[in-house]
Amino acid sequence: MGELHAKPADLIHVICCPDFISTIFCLSDVLSLTLPVSKNLQNEGIEYTEAASVITDAMSVLQERRTDCQHFHDVFVAASKACMF
Repeated sequence: MGELHAKPADLIHVICCPDFISTIFCLSDVLSLTLPVSKNLQNEGIEYTEAASVITDAMSVLQERRTDCQHFHDVFVAASKACMF
């Protein structure tokens, strides 16, 4: 019976861990960019040039974010605020 109680407690501990929270915020940031791309590419009527443009634009934004320290800082600050609750 003790094992059943330990698993939820372990899960709560992991979910409340700052590393987990910051990872979720970073993942959410990336997925907020890739979700519209994914939906657009699933459109049966999309033209090749439009699809290539959507992908190129998303890649450009991701490349920019990789070198933009301020963007990461903003994501990290949001995650830090979430850890305070």
